[in-house]
Amino acid sequence: MLHILWMLIKLILILLGTVLGLAALVLVLLLFCPVRYSAEAVKETSSFKEAEATVRISWLFGGLSFRVERSGGENIQEVRILGFPILSFLKKRREKKVAAEKSRSVRNRILPERSAENLLSETETSIFETKISIPEEEKNNLSCSSDPIKEEKEPEPETSDFREKQEGIRSETTNKISVILDKLKAILNKLVQIPSMLRRIPLTIQRIYAKIDWYKQFFDHPRTKEAVNLVLDRSKKLLHHIFPKKIKGQVTFGSEDPSITGTALAVLGMTMPFHKNKVKIIPVFDNQNILKGNIKIKGRIYGFVPVKILTELYFNKNIKYIISRWKHKEV
Repeated sequence: MLHILWMLIKLILILLGTVLGLAALVLVLLLFCPVRYSAEAVKETSSFKEAEATVRISWLFGGLSFRVERSGGENIQEVRILGFPILSFLKKRREKKVAAEKSRSVRNRILPERSAENLLSETETSIFETKISIPEEEKNNLSCSSDPIKEEKEPEPETSDFREKQEGIRSETTNKISVILDKLKAILNKLVQIPSMLRRIPLTIQRIYAKIDWYKQFFDHPRTKEAVNLVLDRSKKLLHHIFPKKIKGQVTFGSEDPSITGTALAVLGMTMPFHKNKVKIIPVFDNQNILKGNIKIKGRIYGFVPVKILTELYFNKNIKYIISRWKHKEV
């Protein structure tokens, strides 16, 4: 008996160990195995329909990958698990199901048509074989019943129509009068409420000033300022981590209006700190609309970086103070 219990406990411990080990492995992979992404876009003609673009996201060293591609005016999506294409497999399976359903529907249509043809042939033979005999009494009854009975309707008196019209006119007038009275009552009620509304105006102004003072004290508090600075600093670090590490490309653009080209060049110049002059920008001031070029980007995201930033923000005392004060605000 003890030997059996020990074997059961051993089996349960082995199962728990394997489950915990798998969970720890998944957690380690989520935190330290990077999610890699890459994108590429090429436009060599004036039409956007002929532009080509590709976006690829992979994880687990390419074991899981997702790709979206646009080429020749068509969109292509692909999901692979350990190199096996999932979407194409599901598409083929759906096509097989549709073909099978169509074949079944065709068979189901053919069978009732054949059965109906057999029934028609049987009924035709039975009608030609049998003779219908109608007795003379039924014939006489049919002939008598075929005579139409003409009943003259008495004309309705005109006075009833006149009365109905008068009643309808009276009901319409009463409804209009009731609507007008309801509107007058509503206007009178609003006029009566005007003095109370005027009395409330100073109270609402005081409440607005009180809210403004509360928000001013809240945002001028040193702990609020420290929390805001911390959030801004950590968000910058997160964006720097997420931003692509490799950028390469060339863009040639121009417009019929040289002022638009100049403003676009100034806006694109603001992006220099991000790509560090790795994307060559060539403006064209020839009074023509041009937008051509190619660009390639690559990057990776580690899971432990956003987790670390979120834990720092969650356990920060200043942020907890801000949340508690915001929840329990009296104004």
